[in-house]
Amino acid sequence: MENSFKSHIKIYWSALMALIATVIIISFFLIKDFKNFSFEFYFLMMIPLWIGVLSANGYETLRIKQTVREYVTLHYPKKMLDFDEKPVDLLNSDTEDVLDLFQDQELILDPIILNLSKEARKITVFMYGVFFSMPILLITTVFFILKR
Repeated sequence: MENSFKSHIKIYWSALMALIATVIIISFFLIKDFKNFSFEFYFLMMIPLWIGVLSANGYETLRIKQTVREYVTLHYPKKMLDFDEKPVDLLNSDTEDVLDLFQDQELILDPIILNLSKEARKITVFMYGVFFSMPILLITTVFFILKR
């Protein structure tokens, strides 16, 4: 297996930036005034956005988990066997199934595991980016574009 795993994170960021640009352009050129701004429409727009973001997170996380499991099973069968035999700690919310192997000091030195770890981190950053950008977009739209 080569070091070629790439998530679709650039597509997700591009779609988010297009959505933000669309909201700003519509607010600036079509709505133009605060009294015509629809909070309901804004929040209705956020519902499909969040469903899409959560779906993308689930999809990408599943792809990364499958790739990690295949790679570790193929190249580090002892580590995978030890991991699979380890009892599951259901009360520990910090566990992420096979992604916990990113904490292994020997595995993280492997360039493919390191790449997969970075891709997983990018997905998490995207989730936080969407979470924080939506209130910022609302405040920017309402108080800086429409209140002028």
